[in-house]
Amino acid sequence: MPNGLIPSRKSGNAYNTSGFSRYRIANTYASNMFTGDLVRVSAGTIQIATTATKDNIGVFMGCRYVDPNSKRPTWSKYWPASTSSSDATPYAFVDDDRNTIFEIDANATVSVGVIQVKNFDVTTSTSGSTLTGNSGMALNVGSMATATGQLRVVEIKDSPGNADSATPKVLVRIVDQIDAFVTAGTSAG
Repeated sequence: MPNGLIPSRKSGNAYNTSGFSRYRIANTYASNMFTGDLVRVSAGTIQIATTATKDNIGVFMGCRYVDPNSKRPTWSKYWPASTSSSDATPYAFVDDDRNTIFEIDANATVSVGVIQVKNFDVTTSTSGSTLTGNSGMALNVGSMATATGQLRVVEIKDSPGNADSATPKVLVRIVDQIDAFVTAGTSAG
């Protein structure tokens, strides 16, 4: 089962702090968000990315809200859909560093020839797990394109048997991460 995007390392020689930024979640946001989900900002709050959004901010790594029943602060690996935080200010923790390289499961075979030259979208055909809090997003190999896409494969993960797998693990970066835009809605290149 796919586990979404998992931070692996930083691109180049950057120091890997594994730090996350805090963003608001709209109180009672109606969709589950799981650790490893690609997310975007809309109207100032974090939302799960669709399979075609290109202005993504990063990857959801958990959240904090005040439980509506116990009134206690709660840290969770996933955002339960339609939760009403008692303090009305739920927060998401997001890996939004545009130099982060993520590991993700592909939903089909990936050839060496696509490394650094093709872009892909995510697939959300498998939902995340409320038990583990892990995402169900995977790399949608069928969405391969040269000009557009959410993710770019930078490497096939080097582990025994992985390269020959029908659904290998690959290392990717976010292509049109929002901080790479020159102005809102305009890609930097």
